[in-house]
Amino acid sequence: MKLRVIAKDKKMKNANLQLKKENRFYLYAEEFEVDGERGKELLNTKWEGNPIVEEVKEQTKTKNKATAKEEIIEEENKED
Repeated sequence: MKLRVIAKDKKMKNANLQLKKENRFYLYAEEFEVDGERGKELLNTKWEGNPIVEEVKEQTKTKNKATAKEEIIEEENKED
């Protein structure tokens, strides 16, 4: 099951997620995969009244700014 970190504290500030069972640390908005049973457990878990993860329904394509800029430059060079 693919999940995305959406944890927020009481002041609605973005929070990171540490999963002790898996010994993993995830940043806010980072996507990760777990087995179905663990995924259900995490989906039902709340921290300070807010959900900690959401299920990713379709595969999202995320790129960092540097990669996106490189692609734009490559496209411009092809046109020349």
